[in-house]
Amino acid sequence: MIRISKIAKSPPGAMPTVKTFSAKSGRFLLSEEEATTILDHIVAPERSAWRPTMRREGVSEADCEAIAGAFLYEGFFYEEAL
Repeated sequence: MIRISKIAKSPPGAMPTVKTFSAKSGRFLLSEEEATTILDHIVAPERSAWRPTMRREGVSEADCEAIAGAFLYEGFFYEEAL
């Protein structure tokens, strides 16, 4: 997955959010709506598929919990950067 934090250019030390990502849509010649649609197409499969894939490959549930934040952290869907 593309490093969203690099694209969104969140304030130093802050994690990016959907809102900060879509607000930078103009950098890619996209409307905010187009950027959000693209992001939804990236995020939905990532959010639903990473854990079953890891479990199928033998990763324990405890290890999945330990690495969960590397895929999508819940704060990404908040209005403001954390």
